[in-house]
Amino acid sequence: MPRILFTTAQRAHVADTSAPLIAITLGERGYRPVYIRNMDPGLLNPAGTTDAIIESAIAGSVFGWDCPAAQPALDFEAELAGRPGPNPDDYFPRALAV
Repeated sequence: MPRILFTTAQRAHVADTSAPLIAITLGERGYRPVYIRNMDPGLLNPAGTTDAIIESAIAGSVFGWDCPAAQPALDFEAELAGRPGPNPDDYFPRALAV
């Protein structure tokens, strides 16, 4: 089940929407505008969501989920799902043995 995190469009530096909030689906590129009035984004995110996880999700949605900056959000999603997080070496293999 995909996890969705919410943040303000201003915090994510999104200038092309009039929506006050954006929804970031972990593992998917981009975001979706959310048109809800007077809603605290803190109420919409799962318990344990930190500023670092939100920033990591923003980075993953912009730069791709295989970038190192996205790792905390991926680990958080894996923790919520009750499985081990992805191994960074799967995305960034160390020097190949010769």
